Amino acid sequence: MAELQELLTDDGTVVTDASYSSMWVLGQLRAPASGMRFITPRVLAGLGWEVPLAIGAKVAPTDKPVIAIVGDGGFAHSWAELETQALSRDFGSERVFARAMGLAEPAHIEAFFQALDDCWGKSEILVCNAGISPKGPDGPTPFQEITLDEWNAVLSVNT
Repeated sequence: MAELQELLTDDGTVVTDASYSSMWVLGQLRAPASGMRFITPRVLAGLGWEVPLAIGAKVAPTDKPVIAIVGDGGFAHSWAELETQALSRDFGSERVFARAMGLAEPAHIEAFFQALDDCWGKSEILVCNAGISPKGPDGPTPFQEITLDEWNAVLSVNT
C-alpha cells in the first residue's frame, strides 16, 4: 500500500471490491488532494463490481488515472469484462495489457512492470489478481491430496 500511495495523483480514482482490499484502501491510503476519489462498496458486500466500474471510469471522457484493487473472488465475478474490452474496438483494445505471472518471485513482478513500461510507459488501470493451486504431473492436485506445505503456500498467496 505504501508503494501504491506514491503513485496516487491529485485527480485519480481508486476502486475496490468488498474484500479486504477495501479495508486496506480506506485504512492505509490517503488522498493527496481533495479531487482524489476512493470508491468502495465495503458496507454493500459488492464483489465483482470493481473491474466494470474501473473500465467505466476510464472510458468516460477523462484522462484521469484509475486504479482497481481486486481480490480473487471479485475478479472471478468480472474477468469477462476485461475480455469484452479487449475484443471491443469501442473501448480501445490497445489499452488492455494482461499477463499471467508468478507473484512469489520478485523477478517475475519486476519483469511484468518492465514489460508494462515498455508497452505503454504509464499505466492507467492496474487489476491484480493473485492465486495459486498445487499441481501434480496430471494437473491440479485434488483438495484432499494437498500436503500441509502446499496448503500453507496456497494460504500465503491467496489471502
